[in-house]
Formats: sequence, structure tokens, C-alpha cells
Amino acid sequence: MSDILLFVFEGEVTESKVLSSFRRFFIESNSCTIIEAAYKTNIYSLYSQLRDDPDLDIGAYLIERMGKSNSIDREKISEVHLFFDLDSHDPSYSCERVEAILSYFDNETENGKIHISYPMVEAIKHVNNNSDFNNTITDVTLGKGYKSLVHNETEVKYRNVAGLSETDWKHLTRIHCSKANHLVNQKGEFPHKVITQEEIYSAQKAQHLNKKVAALSAFPLMALNYYGANKLDSMTG
Repeated sequence: MSDILLFVFEGEVTESKVLSSFRRFFIESNSCTIIEAAYKTNIYSLYSQLRDDPDLDIGAYLIERMGKSNSIDREKISEVHLFFDLDSHDPSYSCERVEAILSYFDNETENGKIHISYPMVEAIKHVNNNSDFNNTITDVTLGKGYKSLVHNETEVKYRNVAGLSETDWKHLTRIHCSKANHLVNQKGEFPHKVITQEEIYSAQKAQHLNKKVAALSAFPLMALNYYGANKLDSMTG
């Protein structure tokens, strides 16, 4: 088996649908295999599990949790990418804990690389051509009500993520990366360098996060980190 990229999600359904659609145009490689794993709870739980057992290897732990210890060779996992919601309404949330999580999950070849969606995975399609996406701010106290808000506010063509075209994904990737640049650097253009998760969270905390957050998806920012700004700009331009 070729090298494995392990993609870990908070949930089983929506994240997998987004990835399946997204990877038709991004992150495909003939030299690696992508395996998905649903952790089925939030990042705070995963972090606590690993923090409390410093000898626990994230790849081995997740393979065992998936029940695939006999079919997946841990040594073949070259990268671990974690896709989780901010979940700032959770009792375990605190700014200090998120900062600790970003520091802990900061390398895809070691403990794994965290990619956070603000406020949750549905942010990928919270887009309407009649409004400036840079100004799309949402109330984090909505909790799961955010899903209904997105369904009502998004362009109809973006509602079904599985049906998004290559043109749609290029557009969504560019506007999410540009919004991250606007949030962090106050520049409303596609970034010229990678914008880190730490930078994004710091800007969210400084400008929003008093019950509000700038809607932003983890998937385009993962592509920005994976390819680098110049290559992703060329791929989506």
C-alpha cells in the first residue's frame, strides 16, 4: 500500500460528503491513499485523551478506534489531518484550550494538523452572491441552528455539496482563502502566503468571538496549507 493520508472528522456524514466532493478536484494523488475516520465527538475530547496519555500515538489510537488495526499499517500513515468545528458553545471550550490544541496539533507528520471550521463544517457553503462573504458573521450561540441558517441563506446551487462542480469548488476555495486573508491581514485578496490556524484563531478572537464568529471553512485553508499559496492560486485562478 502507498503512503496514507489519514483524514479525521468530528462527524460521520457531512464532513465525509464535503471531502468526497472536494477531493475530486483537490488533494488527489497517485502516490498516496486517503483514509477517513470519524471521531464522533469534538476536538476537546480528542485533545484530552491524547494530552492525558503522552505515550499514545494518534495514528495508532485512531486506527484502533476504527477497528482497523489489522488492515492498516501505522507506519504507512505519513500525514494526519484533523477537521473539527470550533464548538465554542461546548462547556470544554476556552480560548486557552483552543490555543493549546492549535499548538499540540500543529504538524501533520507528528501529532496531526488541526483544521478548524468556524463555527462548523456547513460554513463551506454559507455563500450568497448578493452579499460580501467577508462580512458573513454568525452567532455562535445558534449551535446546530446554524445548519438551518446556512440552508436558508446560501445560494441554491451550493446547498448540495456533493453536486458542486470544479468551478464551484475553485470559487469557494478562493473566497474562503481570501476571507482568511481579510480577517488576518485586512487584505481582501487571495493570500500570497499560507495563513496559519493560529493566525486565524487569534484574529477571530480579537475581532469576533464575543458570541460571534466570521464564517470560515477548514477545507480551503487545508488546501492552502497543503499546496502553498502560489500553487493554489494557480490551481483556482
